[in-house]
Amino acid sequence: MPSIDTLVADLRNGTVNAYGSKPAGETSKEGIIDQTHKVTYRFVYMNASLNGTRLNCNAAEKAKPSNGSFLYFADSWSTVADMDINRSLVVSTNFSGCMWKIYRSRTPDLFKCVHIARSQNEGDALVNLLAAYAQSQRWAEVQAIPTRGHIGNNGCNEVIVVSQLSNRTIDTAVLDIDNGGRIVGTTFDLINI
Repeated sequence: MPSIDTLVADLRNGTVNAYGSKPAGETSKEGIIDQTHKVTYRFVYMNASLNGTRLNCNAAEKAKPSNGSFLYFADSWSTVADMDINRSLVVSTNFSGCMWKIYRSRTPDLFKCVHIARSQNEGDALVNLLAAYAQSQRWAEVQAIPTRGHIGNNGCNEVIVVSQLSNRTIDTAVLDIDNGGRIVGTTFDLINI
């Protein structure tokens, strides 16, 4: 039986095979972190759940109780959500070539998950700006996953990234989703932290 506690492992095993609901746009934390480097918070605390084999991400009213954060995309920005043992899941949608990065912050066991916009006009400009900002904050990069080339393959029309912190690892799944919410392709990256 799939479980939120082992969500990415269950995605890897194929016991979770579809994506359902997502928050309607409400935010728990939104605000510019650094204008020069185009870095901003833009997420909502969420309660991820499973309806059979379908992952649902619903907004939570407060940080506690919640089991994660839903990180929004913002054109021409790098959006950030925090991940720690209390909110060990971060889910982000609307990837179509963007970069996903996770950094270890200066605070022990606090990670910064970042959805970096990469439009054709901007290319890697925001990726480079974020790298400069991360260096100035002494964030250590622990994971970087590009998402180019997924849209249009095998019926994929949406790309979702799910990262989960547990037992000194971060396990990340890149999910290719079709029009019916079914997972039609997956890529995984497991790192020890």
